[in-house]
Amino acid sequence: MKKLCSVCDNKFEVSSPATKYCSGECRNEALRDRQTSINTRWTSLQRILTAEKCDEHDPLWRFSTYAALIKSGTCVFCGSKIGGGIALDRFDNTKGHTAANCPPESNPVCAWCNRIRGANLTVAQMFRLKPLLTEFQKENKCKKK
Repeated sequence: MKKLCSVCDNKFEVSSPATKYCSGECRNEALRDRQTSINTRWTSLQRILTAEKCDEHDPLWRFSTYAALIKSGTCVFCGSKIGGGIALDRFDNTKGHTAANCPPESNPVCAWCNRIRGANLTVAQMFRLKPLLTEFQKENKCKKK
């Protein structure tokens, strides 16, 4: 039986009716798309807020607040596309995720920049590094090609 791949629309022979993708590459691409969808990110954030016992009246519990924080889809520090994860940077990493601790001026953030900043750099220092971070990301993308 032939089927259309859910990612690339190529026809392929299926071994099982549940098969959706023509290759492992297409399956991985679909998985990446699901992991970076706003709904998946939102679900992850809700789990984090619950675990951190964040006040249920905090604006970050509202989907609209979260969606506004990550709507650009690009990291404020390096300009690259945000990958997986919730894409939020906390102003103070010793505190939980709250609207006050995840300000719009430092969000969204890619996982790479979030790791670099960690507890070592301030948001202001990251913005001072922005030209270098952008250059490094461009260099990294060129190496992958």
